Formats: sequence, C-alpha cells, structure tokens
Amino acid sequence: MNPSKLTIRLATRADAARIGEMSRAYIEHGLGWSWDARRVAHSIAQRDTNVAVAMMGKDMAGFGIMRYHDSDAHLMLFAVRPPYRRQGVGTALLAWLEAIAVTAGVELIWLEARATNTEALAFYRAGGYRLLDTMR
Repeated sequence: MNPSKLTIRLATRADAARIGEMSRAYIEHGLGWSWDARRVAHSIAQRDTNVAVAMMGKDMAGFGIMRYHDSDAHLMLFAVRPPYRRQGVGTALLAWLEAIAVTAGVELIWLEARATNTEALAFYRAGGYRLLDTMR
C-alpha cells in the first residue's frame, strides 16, 4: 500500500450502496442482510453517527460506522476489503474514528465481533480492545 494514496473522509449518500455491499460480503455473510444502502444512508444522515470511508485513490478500501452516546460509542460496523487488509488501512480508519470519539469526550468504545472471526478479534486486540463477553 502506498500510504500517500490513503484518505479517510466522512461518507456521503453516494457511498451508501457500496458500504451496504461490503457489509453483506464481509460482515453479514451467513446472516440476514440488514445494513443495506437505505439503512447506511440513514446512518450517514444521523448527527450522532459517523460513517467513514477509507479510500485508496478512487477505490473504497474500507469503512466504519460509529454511533456516539454521552460517554461511550458503539463501533457498529467495520470492514476492510481483502486486498487492503494487513496494510494499515484498518488501523488508520479505526484511529480516525477513535480520535473523533476522544474529541467528543467518549470514555469507552465497544464493538461486537463473531467469536469465529479470529482475524477481527486479533485486529481489535492489537488495537488495545479487550473481550468483555461472549455469546453462544
């Protein structure tokens, strides 16, 4: 990856369909598809939510959706396309979202990941996140 080509910005409504497709392919596979373009566009319009995209040139490499509350935030969705994994895209995107959360006074960020998604669990653990609970 050429880090100079990576940009992170807030998503626009025009990004909603691509984000929805990435959610279906990389997060919701095997589940019912709930994060379609309409739901993503709704999140983009919410004042308490940031939808960020990581762009490599004109190619969407990843995205994150974080909803903010008074003192905590929920990383609702987060994905990096396979060609961009292990190249710093996810780390940069998560750091961008975390910096906004800190500026907003957030003290805790929580997220959910499938217990079988060892790659995601390792990524979050390397970023300082810790396991609070598992569901069966």
